Order: sequence, then C-alpha cells, then structure tokens
Amino acid sequence: GPVRCTTNATVSSTVAIPPFPGAQVQLRCSGVPVATATTNSTGQFTIFLSGSSTNVATVLRTCNVVGTTPLSTCNIALPAVGGLVANLVPGLSTTLGNVLSITNLVPAIFQYVQNV
Repeated sequence: GPVRCTTNATVSSTVAIPPFPGAQVQLRCSGVPVATATTNSTGQFTIFLSGSSTNVATVLRTCNVVGTTPLSTCNIALPAVGGLVANLVPGLSTTLGNVLSITNLVPAIFQYVQNV
C-alpha cells in the first residue's frame, strides 16, 4: 500500500488520508538498511532486490519497510520524531521460463513507531 500522511493506520475508509509524497523509505533486514527509495506523488515506491541469493521467505521473515522522513514534513500537526513501519507480505509472482521468478512483496499496513 501507499505511504500515507497519518499516524493512525486504522482510520475509517470513509476518511480521505493524503499520500506522503517525497518520503524516504528504507528496506531494513534484521534492522540493517539494505535499500532506499522515495515515494512518488501518490505515496507509492519501488525497491528492487535481485540475485540468486535473495530468498523470499527470509526477506518476509527478517525485513520491513521503514519511512524515515518525519511525518511533520507532510503535516505540521504530526510528530517530528518516529516514523512509519510496515511488514512485507507476498504480492503477485511471475515465472519466466524455468529460470527467472519475480515475486512482488508489498507493505502491509504502515504503523507509527516512535523509535525507528
């Protein structure tokens, strides 16, 4: 899902929550940043992992996505410390021939965490 400008991921679906454009997000595995991206105007981002050693089960178990740009950047009323964190869940998978498998992982619901 997109990165939204809110600390409350459980807001009613009838409330329009603006996206968080220009937010820096990191893919962290076992707490270590391994890739970085910036959200677009709709709060979406893409991070690519490649290599034969990338194991989807390990990534799902040990990695998460962390928004490192303070929420106060998109709304002055929101906290200037902390950030948004989401676990990863499987998305669509594609197999090309017998040698290439592409698995899309997507962030689950982002939650506000004071100490990122």
